[in-house]
Amino acid sequence: MEFGRPNLNPFGKDGSTEGVGGGAVFGNGGGGSDANNKPRVQLATGLNSCAIDVAIGGDNLRGMYGTPEAFCIVFLRASGFHDWIEIGRSETRNASGMFWFDHKFPVSYHFELFQQIRVAVFDSSNLQTSSSHTLIGATDFPLASIIRSPVTLPLLHQQKESEAPLGSIVVKAMKSNKGSKLLTMRWGLSEVHIPEVPGTKAKRIGKSSAPAQPVVGNARVVALAALRADVTGQRWELVARSKPATLLNTDIGMGVELAIEATIQQLSENDDSRLIRLVPELVGTDGNPTVPIGHITTSISALRVLPPGTSLTVQGSHGGVLRSLGIEARDQTSFFDTISNTQCELNLMAAVDFTASNEPVSDPRSLHRVVPSKPNQYEASLRAMLTILSAYAPSLQVPVPIPAYGFGANLPPEWKTSHCFSLTGSPQDPFCRGIDGVIAAYHATLSAVQFHGPTVLSHVLRTAAITVSRQLGQAQANARGNAGAVPLSYHILVVVTDGVLSDHDSTVEELVRVSALPLSVVIVGVGNDDFSAMREFMDYQPGTDPPMQPGTKTVLRTRGGHASLRDNVQFVCFRDFKGDLSRMAAKALAAVPYQVTSYVNLRQTAAK
Repeated sequence: MEFGRPNLNPFGKDGSTEGVGGGAVFGNGGGGSDANNKPRVQLATGLNSCAIDVAIGGDNLRGMYGTPEAFCIVFLRASGFHDWIEIGRSETRNASGMFWFDHKFPVSYHFELFQQIRVAVFDSSNLQTSSSHTLIGATDFPLASIIRSPVTLPLLHQQKESEAPLGSIVVKAMKSNKGSKLLTMRWGLSEVHIPEVPGTKAKRIGKSSAPAQPVVGNARVVALAALRADVTGQRWELVARSKPATLLNTDIGMGVELAIEATIQQLSENDDSRLIRLVPELVGTDGNPTVPIGHITTSISALRVLPPGTSLTVQGSHGGVLRSLGIEARDQTSFFDTISNTQCELNLMAAVDFTASNEPVSDPRSLHRVVPSKPNQYEASLRAMLTILSAYAPSLQVPVPIPAYGFGANLPPEWKTSHCFSLTGSPQDPFCRGIDGVIAAYHATLSAVQFHGPTVLSHVLRTAAITVSRQLGQAQANARGNAGAVPLSYHILVVVTDGVLSDHDSTVEELVRVSALPLSVVIVGVGNDDFSAMREFMDYQPGTDPPMQPGTKTVLRTRGGHASLRDNVQFVCFRDFKGDLSRMAAKALAAVPYQVTSYVNLRQTAAK
């Protein structure tokens, strides 16, 4: 990962701010901003996101004529978008020695998105025109890199690389009080006209003096979704969904209670006038929402003054009434708190499938075919997720060491099949230098092994478990000899495979066993195989448009009946995202904060 060096020069030929502003200052490209030039993100999910403030300081800044009168402009770019969006400008102040700008820059933080910050610092002490300022320097960095502790970065200037240092900026992130409250909205759904199910008659639910009876067919379960509009009111994004509940006939007119939990920032991006849509849904037998019953459009400002007990009519062909049962606001702990308090460090692992079903590299159909400037699905998947995760690794200023493994190939010199081997060629040292090192080792392995099979993952999981267990034991030993707290070292194994597992039962056995360890397994299925057999590792239906909100999965159980202690695996199918790598990575990683939190809770319970 590259820190510090801006890869574009948006400031004009003379390095001035003339013309800086608006949504597409940093070159052409799609979709980085909305109509009001505000940062636009694709999702916001529970623990994963919160509102933060970014503080900027300067140290020994050097202007053209000595100590500058400095100000900074801060920009944001999220994965999947080309444009840099201005999020604010500081005040101007004398930049002698070390100092902090008073202005704080609000950012909507999302764990599962790769978010970059660009800070450009200008000198206004020698104005030639009222609209032009001299660029001192600029720097780029991942937002995640400043969460754990303040970071000092040198300012760089493309026209002044050989000159004396330009000074540095100091950047830190703090959780914002604004928008971090968690809202619990309780609603009663009633008077819904259930569509006719074959062999039954249509039923109206909610006002009946008849004895309570279950609704017949797939329409017996309902849920409530909350969607947020963009500033145009034309594009809607899912931000939260209630747990499903069974809708019964009742004589009290209250129907079934459905509760939605989300922060104000998630629901409205701290804009009380932003439109919110509440959508009651019928839920299918597989647990996935199937039919929207209708919707109600409202806003945070309207909900603030809505008296409990108020009934709102659902707009749609199935009718229905939503009755407000109350809205409660309370402080919310997010994954940002866990990371920022240095309670948790993320360590990475990677594993790649080298089975024969990938086809030989020389075959144009090969999933492992390497074409310059056109990453194959393996490369794209690894980069998309490791780029996000590596910003959370303990070491940020050097390439992050990532152990990388392969499985399903015949290895020289005996050409025996191995289901877990180091991509570096050294069993004792499987560590690659950063993401580029992983990709380079992957490329080198393609010509060094024979693709074979079958697709066996349990051996890689066993190796990962050994590594995690050793580090956990070392951390516990350090904790006993250290008065201070030792951060949790949590591991994430990213696996890319083109086929359904041949050792399904053994893989489930390993996943259940490692559920007691600080390890999550993220699996990406590439190619055109039928991945429906991987359904128990997924929280959405294969072949459908994947919802970004983390869902629930069936608790894994071994053949012997042993159950997983917690959720620790997520599978996504590459083709379900139609080439949108940022969305694929976001979905694959969305459950990680919940999995880390569940492990922390498990450890705390065991310690009591």
